[in-house]
Amino acid sequence: MQDVIPHSRPTIYPSDIDAVAGAVESGILVDGPYVEKFSSELAGRLSTPDAVAVSSGTAALHLALRVLEISSDDEVIIPAYVCTAPLLAVRYAGATPVLCDVDPDSGLMTADHLRTVVTKRTRAVIAVHLFGRAAPIDDIMSLAADHGLFVIEDCAQAVGGDYRKRPIGSFGDVSIFSFYATKVITTGQGGMLSSPKREITEAARDLIHYDQRDDGALRYNYRMSEMQAALGLSQLSRLDRFLDRRRVIADRYRDACVKSGIEPPPERPTGEDIHYRFVIKTGGVDPNVVCNRFNDFGIHARRPVYTPLYHYTTGEPLPGASCAFEQDISIPIYPSLSDDSIMRITDALKPSIVEES
Repeated sequence: MQDVIPHSRPTIYPSDIDAVAGAVESGILVDGPYVEKFSSELAGRLSTPDAVAVSSGTAALHLALRVLEISSDDEVIIPAYVCTAPLLAVRYAGATPVLCDVDPDSGLMTADHLRTVVTKRTRAVIAVHLFGRAAPIDDIMSLAADHGLFVIEDCAQAVGGDYRKRPIGSFGDVSIFSFYATKVITTGQGGMLSSPKREITEAARDLIHYDQRDDGALRYNYRMSEMQAALGLSQLSRLDRFLDRRRVIADRYRDACVKSGIEPPPERPTGEDIHYRFVIKTGGVDPNVVCNRFNDFGIHARRPVYTPLYHYTTGEPLPGASCAFEQDISIPIYPSLSDDSIMRITDALKPSIVEES
């Protein structure tokens, strides 16, 4: 009996384990050199002056809204086809979330979609680089500038990517990253906030050092531990190798899709899709049925978004998000996939997997 191929899995090396052990053995478990170096090295990749390591990507989003002084009087636009983290962060800040539709092929928010939901109360936009695909961030930034809006880049699924040869995460007023267990690089749990404006990162850093201030202001227990940062720093040293492996796997999947007549993800220039997820279209077949067919091959496939966010707000479907949700299936893609597992997955990518019974 063949082993089941999990949908997601971290890629952990012995050197990662050694790094974590080194942090533990140092006796400095918080606010030490690993956090400082991890933050500095990620900021260096982004060409931003500073970054702040925190406990999760959601914490980073919440901090971004706090340092931009988003309040209960404000609206924040978020794409409807994402996980719940942006929605939760907006609610943490007390602001009103406004959902924006997405392109059904890519799942991404565009400036044209954004333009339809901007109001006088809009203060910020959370632009999500979904599945490792770069959103059209230059167009989004241009529209935001026209309306005086802040832009938060959500790079939780896109660390290491580029957009028009510039690092994803270097465009917005603030950018956030996630290092959850199954993200591109992992700290187990953890996140990062960065900005081209040092005053923003300094304000975020102040908000997480609640036990080192005596002014009584509201702050948050959002710091990253030294063990997490040690793992993140070790993983970051292999980020380019991880991305190269993802590209190789994605190319093999794309070839198999083309040969079988299955619709693969839209092609994007190198760097603008780091292949955090490889999402195929089911062509009108119930995605749950297709997932079960993959399961029959011992391959765990998943719907890449649990449910569109309008289920948690107005309940009114948005056509692009609804279309994407009703057609998208994510198959395993991560650096530790063996060649044998990749072959099993490409063998499974045949017309019958998405044909009506």
